[in-house]
Amino acid sequence: MIHERYGLPAITHAPLVDPAFRPSAGPEDVVAARQRLGLPLDARLALVVAGSGGVGDIDTTVHDLISASEAIPLVVCGHNHALRERLAVTGKVIAFGWVDDMPSLLHAADVVVTNAGGLTAMEALVSHVPVISYRCLPGHGVANAAALERLGLAAWPRTVAELGPALHAAMRTTAPSTTGIRPGADAAEATELILRSVAR
Repeated sequence: MIHERYGLPAITHAPLVDPAFRPSAGPEDVVAARQRLGLPLDARLALVVAGSGGVGDIDTTVHDLISASEAIPLVVCGHNHALRERLAVTGKVIAFGWVDDMPSLLHAADVVVTNAGGLTAMEALVSHVPVISYRCLPGHGVANAAALERLGLAAWPRTVAELGPALHAAMRTTAPSTTGIRPGADAAEATELILRSVAR
């Protein structure tokens, strides 16, 4: 499609995300994932992701999450040790550093909140976990949030007043039967989604 529309060479590779990312098989998968990670079994969990560097206004995002819903924020801080320490001392957040087992963390979560709409957002969608774009990074974060919103793949609340309803709507739903991105989707399929969004 890229070659036909733009006259540019296009090479596709392996699946868009690792095959380890898949929808949960049911409540037993959720319980098993939470037990492996030492997470509460009976709480709503909102997974906040901000890249390997833990970038963006994560402190405010967490504050907004706490004020907008009953969900406990799980924050992946990556290599940002200062962020992890700062959040951990609040006693209101479960803060992780670098995470190797992201498939389990996604199975454990009720919703993913992202500021970049990057690979983790794709992994969440393939895993059938609702995604919300919030306090997005300038540039690619805003562009990805707009594309995901146009495609109906992720809500994009712009204010904390809009965040609460978006969270409640996401957590009311069970795992959707389709997210628009299927497990095993390759780069060509992802590109088709993006081009379809741009064409709208």
